[in-house]
Amino acid sequence: MLVNGRVWWGEYGVGLKQIATAPTYVAPAATVTEEEKRRSEQAAAVAEQKRRDAEEQRIEQALATAKKGPCTLQLSIKGVELANKDGMFGKSDPFLKLLAVPKGEKPAEESVDAAGGKSKKDSKPKAVYTEEVWKTEVINNDLNPKWKEFEVDMDKLTPGITGDAMLDTKFMIECWDKDTVTKDDEIGWMETTVRQLITMHVTKQPLVLIDRPGGRTDKPGSLIIDRIQMELKPLTPAAAALPENKQTDGGDGAQPSPAMNSKEIDDDDEARFGDDGDDEDVDLDEPAQPTVPAPSDC
Repeated sequence: MLVNGRVWWGEYGVGLKQIATAPTYVAPAATVTEEEKRRSEQAAAVAEQKRRDAEEQRIEQALATAKKGPCTLQLSIKGVELANKDGMFGKSDPFLKLLAVPKGEKPAEESVDAAGGKSKKDSKPKAVYTEEVWKTEVINNDLNPKWKEFEVDMDKLTPGITGDAMLDTKFMIECWDKDTVTKDDEIGWMETTVRQLITMHVTKQPLVLIDRPGGRTDKPGSLIIDRIQMELKPLTPAAAALPENKQTDGGDGAQPSPAMNSKEIDDDDEARFGDDGDDEDVDLDEPAQPTVPAPSDC
């Protein structure tokens, strides 16, 4: 039927109450075949195996570096949904602290799993981690900050510990809100190890912060390890001068002479002194033979 040049389909009267109380339409669930389910499970298993291989490789690399000598730990960390300690008129100004156990002392026997996310507010071993190893810059008014990459000395982070044990020695990461008028507010903390940080980086899982002792924050936030790498410390000039640290040409302890191995030096010598095309070797230590005149025919 045409009405004013338009097709008329009909009409239906409805009130606001009917619209507000109408049931929500739910689309039927898509049917997944057994073959699709099997392929999905296979893909998940392959991805999990790749993740485990990557984790083992990174840990092996860290172990190999730790065995070679003194090393450093390079870290890039960002915060995710950190608790706001500045109220409704601002946001937290977060920064991080890395704290170590003093040399000769041991962490508390009861460990707190920072990845589990379980609040253990009154179990923080605060008196144990007294050596401040690093403090990041303050990022103002940001609940999802990304701090600049930094490097810490493993001799300070795990004092007195060498080799494989460095990866499993506990230290503490604290997240704080910087205040200019009052004292700084602690957002949260975690007890962790290098091995755990490597695992959380590879799996892309967050490290859940735990609220301060006596705190009332249900969700202090979490930290993401963007990058983690262990590197050998560069040798000091005094250490580099030791015979065992000198680079040799293959085993006799002597430094190779640049002139013996440089083609450029050989070419320069020819340019300075000339090349007459005679490649015959001359022994400079052998005395010259007297010249004997040729016999005369007469």
